Amino acid sequence: MGCLNSCPFVPAKKHISWNIEDPKGKDIEVYRKVRDEMKRRLENLQIP
Repeated sequence: MGCLNSCPFVPAKKHISWNIEDPKGKDIEVYRKVRDEMKRRLENLQIP
């Protein structure tokens, strides 16, 4: 979604960059698709 260009630097041990479609200006179904994809990835994220 191109967040790295506008987000402040946050120090972390690990950085994960997901190639997720930017839904800006698109219909509600695209927003739902992006929401569901982010939810799926977050639920599967393994945090030590």
